[in-house]
Order: sequence, then C-alpha cells, then structure tokens
Amino acid sequence: MAQALLEVSPSGLLILRPLTEEANKGEKLDFVVLHGNAAAHRLLHWPDATGTILLSELPSALALAILSSCQQLCEAGLPFLNDTISLPDDSRTLWQLAIQRSEEMLVVSLASAPTLESQPEAAAASTTPAQVRDLQRAEQSEARFQRLAETTPMVVWEANAEGHTTYLSPHWERFTSADNGQGLGWKEYMHPDDQAAFLEAWLTAVRSAQPFQAEMRLRIAATGEYRWHLDRAVPVFDAAGHVTQWVGAAIDIHELKHLQQTLLESEQYFRAMADHVPAMIWVTNPQGHCTYLNQQWYAYTGQTEAQALGIGWLEAVHPDDAPAARAAFSEANTQRISFRVLYRLRRSNGRYRWALDAGMPRFNAAGEYEGIVGTVLDIHERQLAEQGLQRLARQLRQSRDEAQTLNAELRTINAQLMRTNADLDNFIYTASHDLKAPITNIDGLLDALQHQLPPAAREADLVLPIIGMMQEAVERFKKTIDHLTDITKLQQEHALQSEPVDVAAVVEDVRQDLLPILRETGAQLEIDLSACPTLLFSVKNLRSIVYNLLSNALKYRHPDRLPYIRLACSPAGDNWQVLTVQDNGLGLALAQQAHLFRMFQRMHDHVDGSGIGLYMVKKMVENAGGTIGVESEEGVGSIFSVYLPC
Repeated sequence: MAQALLEVSPSGLLILRPLTEEANKGEKLDFVVLHGNAAAHRLLHWPDATGTILLSELPSALALAILSSCQQLCEAGLPFLNDTISLPDDSRTLWQLAIQRSEEMLVVSLASAPTLESQPEAAAASTTPAQVRDLQRAEQSEARFQRLAETTPMVVWEANAEGHTTYLSPHWERFTSADNGQGLGWKEYMHPDDQAAFLEAWLTAVRSAQPFQAEMRLRIAATGEYRWHLDRAVPVFDAAGHVTQWVGAAIDIHELKHLQQTLLESEQYFRAMADHVPAMIWVTNPQGHCTYLNQQWYAYTGQTEAQALGIGWLEAVHPDDAPAARAAFSEANTQRISFRVLYRLRRSNGRYRWALDAGMPRFNAAGEYEGIVGTVLDIHERQLAEQGLQRLARQLRQSRDEAQTLNAELRTINAQLMRTNADLDNFIYTASHDLKAPITNIDGLLDALQHQLPPAAREADLVLPIIGMMQEAVERFKKTIDHLTDITKLQQEHALQSEPVDVAAVVEDVRQDLLPILRETGAQLEIDLSACPTLLFSVKNLRSIVYNLLSNALKYRHPDRLPYIRLACSPAGDNWQVLTVQDNGLGLALAQQAHLFRMFQRMHDHVDGSGIGLYMVKKMVENAGGTIGVESEEGVGSIFSVYLPC
C-alpha cells in the first residue's frame, strides 16, 4: 500500500537507509536509496536501471543537496527536517524538502517552488522548453496517480491541514457515495464502537503532525457487514515546515484480523488448558528466557510472574541443584535439542521436593527456532523410593558379600560335619558289629554257668539275683546294639521311596501289637483318619512312627487317670498333611521339650527306655521332607504333630 502511494505522488518521494560505519569506511555518511517514485526519478535525473544505488551516486546537484540535508538530520539526531533549498546553477527555483525519520529509514519528500510564481506573466515569458516538458511530466504523473487511485482495491484519500477529507478514491463508494465521506463525514460509516477512539487518534496525529495509523471497521453498503480496515496517513509539509495536506489509504485487513483473533483465542485456549493440566508447563523464547508459566507453577512455588519469568524460575530451584539445571537448559537451548534434568524445587511452604524437568525445541512453519516448551513433574515419592531401592541394593550387595563369606565358612564346617558324621557312622557300625560277638559269648557263658552250677549253688541267696542282673544287663546291651544298628540304617534312608500308604491299615496293625497293654491299662484309643485316608510315605517308617508315639503315650501315662489317646490325620494347607497323637499323660515341662528329640535323652526314669525312639522318629520325618513338633503341659498331657508333604 505504502509503495503504491509513493508511486502516484506528484512530489518526489525517496526511502533511504543510512550506511553502517563499516560500509562508510570512515567517509561522510551516505545513504542507500531503497525506493524512489516516478517523480523522484524525473527530478533527480535518475536512470531507470535496476540495482542498488547510493544517494551520492545520483547524477544530480539536487541529489547532493538532499544528501547534505540528510547528513545534517542524522548528525543532529533530529526526528524530522523541513527545509527550502536552491541550487547554485538555478537560484530562481526553490525546492521544498521534508525529511521524516521512520525507525532505521528516512522518508524524503521533494517538491519545486519557482521564485516567479508571484509573477506568472514573467514566469510564462521565461519558461524554457525543458520546463514545459517538466510540467507535462507532472501532469502525466498526476494522471497516473488518479488512475491508480481509481483502480486500486484500497481507499486512497487526501485531507487538508485541519484533517478534513478533501478527496476519496472511487473505492469509497463500496461503503457509500463519495460525497458523504468529505470532511469528517466518513466516521458515520464506521462501527459505533470504533468511532470515538479512531477520531481521537486522527485528531491527535493532525495536531502533532505525526504519521497516523489506526484500525477500524467500515460498513459495506451492499450487505451491511462491517469489515476491519487499517488506515495510514502521512503529512505533507511546505517550505516553512507547515502541514499543507495529508495523504492516506485504508486497506481491508478483515481476514488478517480474524486470523489474529483465531490465534489469540488459540493462545487463550492453550493457556486455559495448560492451567488445568496436573503438571507445570513452561515456554521460552529463542534467547532462553521464560515467557510463559502456567498457574500450576505459581501455585506450587508461590512465585509471581514478575519473579518467575525470564530466568527467575531458577530462584525456586535448590541452590545445590540450580547450576546443573541452568547448564542443562542453556546447552539444550544452544544446541536446540531436548533435555531432561532432575532437581529439587521449592514449594510455597518452603520445603523442597524432587521434580523432573523435561523440554523439547519448537520450530515454526518456516523451520525457524522459537524456543523450548517443557513440563515439570513432582516425582518426590518416586525419587525417594528409588533412593531407598539404591540403598537397599547396596545393602543387598553387602549382605551378598557377607553371605558368600558365610557360605564359604559353612561349606568348611559342613565338610567337617560330614567327615564327623562319617566317622560317627563308622564308629556306630563298628561298635554294633564288633560288640555283637562278645555280648553273644557273654550271654552263652551265663547260660553255661547256670547249667554248670550245682543246684545248691544256684539256689544260694546271692547267686540267683546276680545272675539275673547280669542277664538283664546283657539284654539291655543287646538292645542298645540293635538301636545303634537301626540308627546306622536310618542314616542311609534319605533316598527311601515314598508311596501312598493306607493309614488305617498301618494304625490297626500297631493297635493289634499294643492290644495287651491297652487292655491292661484300660486305655481309650480314639482314631479319626477320615480327612486323609492315605499318606505319601514309607510303610515301614510310618509304622515305626505310629508305634513309637502310641507306645510312649501308654508308657508315660498319668497314674491318677485312665489313659486317653486320640490319633487323627487332617490336611494342613495345600501341600501338607498332619498326623497328630494327643494324650492325657504326664506331660513335659517347657525346659524338657527343647531336648526331647535328642539321642539318648530320657525325661522319665520310672519306666524302661533307650532314649533313641523319638530321635529316630524325627530323623524318619525329616528324611521325607517333613517336620515334627510337640505341645505339652506338665501334668496335663502332650500333642505330637507330624507334618508330611502331600
């Protein structure tokens, strides 16, 4: 739009950019001509060749005068300069020069003012053919401007120094008739909500003689629809620096405005969504400064926007963790890569909690880097759990090392025990084998002695008791040898094959063996095997276990009551069956129970016994992978429980 206005203006218009100090190479300041309209080409004798050209290179004394004025404006730091100049070779012609600074560029307006304007007759008489051609070109330029204003899709307009519209291009008829827009009448076709602000901005620009720009909605006459327009205007100055008129144009930006609104709503939607996400979200610009943090961050840390934006968010990071966090983020921003960093973040209550910060770079549609977007998650409990696991792993490694050392010691001790057991087995076997012959000989000699003694000697008071005691001692010794033999055999039964055993048949077989003592003592034997009619065990060993437990219940009965014995079998979980023998006999003290299953341990001396029965029962059960235990109360009775695997 601005370029179109420059092209149709009857005044010479230039857009210049100062050269940098490096490009000037220490010379006087020069300017690059970015654009010049047709009038500027004509007035400065500027060839139509394309390419960049410096103002000092234009083949015109007028260009050098303009260069001097531009240098004066830049050196003085002025925002604008209005001047009237004349050239040495043509002192009769004055040039009205207006220079306006616009950011890093200069806008130059140039118009001629002949000294003989106040004497038109003389001027006409002295008009040269070249001046006639200049006037014709000016008229042609004005005609081109008129045609362009009539065909351009924007509203081109002019206003006087007071800001009242004096010209509206035909495109204004899209809104209403051209006449209705003259003066300040155009505001009637503007949206009511825009009129006051627009008019105030326009009158302010008129009073200050500053370029004007504002947005407003104009009503389309055919549909009644309001469409957004951007209106811009610049003042035109006379030789004295006074505004003589305004030149402007309004362009339809309705679609652009809607796009901006859509983007704004999209950003507002993003912010609203981000504020409700159960995580802290942040966005940075390409320089690495944080430009957005959602409400979760402010609620968590207690920071304000003023405190957190930029690099203020680092103030909420634990001092010991902040340098590493900053370094990780800076590297990611420089390399434009993703990153993850773990640090402790201060909550609003002043306590620090472990947080995981992760971000990834973002690029626009053109592939330009726009910064990083990321999230911060509170992982305090997870981090503590991981630290606990790490401590546990260290402890486990230490325990493993200690266990390995202990296992080595145990292997040494076990090897020693195995050698000791082997030696013991050899001793038991040797003792039981080597003692049998002498005991048999002694038993034979006692028998021969009884037959050789005269009847009178055999009937002597001391002979018969001594011979009886000797025979009893021999019998006990023979039983001990038999028990030692049984123990030796038992040590070798680890691989004894198990099979389903009819428990009732085994119990009945034992009951028949014990029937005489059951009758003698008047004992009551209750049997309940309905829950497990079979057991996976050795028949021989099961009979020995049942016999030992039932015979002990009868042997160690209480003298003040008839014996009561209950034998039962039941499941114990999914993998076990338990055989229990309960009696109401003498019972055992707690101290006695700890030694009950040791070899040659006897708790009561008033009845005969070897002290190896329960030891053998325990070995049989353990060889099959089971366990045996006892619950007993002295004077009340005992319960023996044998647990066998299914």
